[in-house]
Amino acid sequence: GYDGVTMRMLAERSEVASATLYNIYGNKETLVATAVAELFEEQLARASAGGAAGLDGALERARSIAGEIGRMPEYTRAMVTVYFSASAENLV
Repeated sequence: GYDGVTMRMLAERSEVASATLYNIYGNKETLVATAVAELFEEQLARASAGGAAGLDGALERARSIAGEIGRMPEYTRAMVTVYFSASAENLV
């Protein structure tokens, strides 16, 4: 989970130096916020592609995103943790 992952672990898994992650993101909260934002942008783009317009389209996109949230409980926990614990200037 979120608390069990360190920047060092993420750097090793990404095959980059820890300093690189700190230079790019500054801290774990910003890194996670960036990853979550990118993930949801991808999901929104997929849900919007070829979807219906108007209220029906909005409902279809909302259902799709809600489904993704349900399938990714660790991301959801991380997003909530970041949202409620990080300062506004750290969020992207």
